Amino acid sequence: MTEIVDQATSYIMQLQKNKDSLKRRRELLRGEDHASSSSSRMLPIMNITTMDSTLEVNLICGLTNRNFMLYEIISVLEDEGAEVIDATQLNAGDRTIYIIKSKAIISRIGVETERVQERLQNLVL
Repeated sequence: MTEIVDQATSYIMQLQKNKDSLKRRRELLRGEDHASSSSSRMLPIMNITTMDSTLEVNLICGLTNRNFMLYEIISVLEDEGAEVIDATQLNAGDRTIYIIKSKAIISRIGVETERVQERLQNLVL
């Protein structure tokens, strides 16, 4: 019974983190519309979502402020115990969109999302 409560608590905490992340992303997008019409000055927008042992990274950045490569993002995920199952890089006008889907190599252990997010933020900012 306590395992179910622990899993439910963990899931609720993850949903709260996802909600906060999406709220920050929305605020950044709204601020970008008012601050400048040029996305070359756009800060990278990153959203990380997890479900069970899977992790998805979505990253949007301007072409001119990109100082990293897709393989570097994949390396961070692999270093943190994730196996990349799909990686996509799209160029849309003056923006680059990365979508990386991965799963934990050891599902019991999972992937420490906060550490991944911290390392990726250090990489893209």
